[in-house]
Amino acid sequence: MVCIELTLVYRVMNRKQLIELMLLFLLIVRVHLWDLSGNDEYYDTRIDLYGKTDGVFIAFDVTSQASFEGASRWYDEVCKACTPLPAIFLCGCKVCTVYCES
Repeated sequence: MVCIELTLVYRVMNRKQLIELMLLFLLIVRVHLWDLSGNDEYYDTRIDLYGKTDGVFIAFDVTSQASFEGASRWYDEVCKACTPLPAIFLCGCKVCTVYCES
């Protein structure tokens, strides 16, 4: 999403302004990504890590129906653990294996 937005901004800004915008973006945004195990033994750890989460990426494998169906379990867990509810993004992975094969 950020790459698309910066590409659109680039068309209406000069190079110096774009670099300043990118530096500002880097200064005000801090991202911590956690790859959490779905094993039940890590449930308490996952709940603790949600904390003051602002956003969640739930990823699934587009070549696996079970992976897609499992995304709803992650969604339910986030809804139970986070107040207020963070922004939640559903991300399909391995898209090129389906659409980019030559």
